[in-house]
Amino acid sequence: MRQLCLGMVGGLTTSTWILWTILGSNTLNLINKGTLDIPDLIAKYGVPRAIIETWAALPLSTVTIWGFFILCFIATLTLINACSYTLAMSTCKGATGYDEPPVWVRVGWSVLVGVIGIILLALGGLKPIQTAILVGGCPLFFVNILIIVSFMKDAKKNHWKD
Repeated sequence: MRQLCLGMVGGLTTSTWILWTILGSNTLNLINKGTLDIPDLIAKYGVPRAIIETWAALPLSTVTIWGFFILCFIATLTLINACSYTLAMSTCKGATGYDEPPVWVRVGWSVLVGVIGIILLALGGLKPIQTAILVGGCPLFFVNILIIVSFMKDAKKNHWKD
């Protein structure tokens, strides 16, 4: 377990650092050379267009953009699958950590999570998503505090000192 956690933290930190170093340096280089006028692109078209133009300036831009799109698609599918599995496990009556939730429950939650994402995107981009995250996340802060308090009480009750 320790190796898994260290690998995840180390791998994610390293890959994020490499990604931001390469893309950040490339963007600064494009600005300094005058190849792209990022502030003008942001003012005229917005941040998403400036990001796409920065990616389009990379070598093999078509391959890079498609690769990025495929990775984002896989990450989104993985996220929806994990969310639906967690929701299915927590909503199935009498489910334990060893039982699989029924497929129809997982599919139902997958469709619902996907529909919620599509609706939020159709409502107008990032602002509704940010608002939904804040509205949904604020109550979860207090739920997490209650979970931590409950865990500490259980640990004390069951003498978890080792």
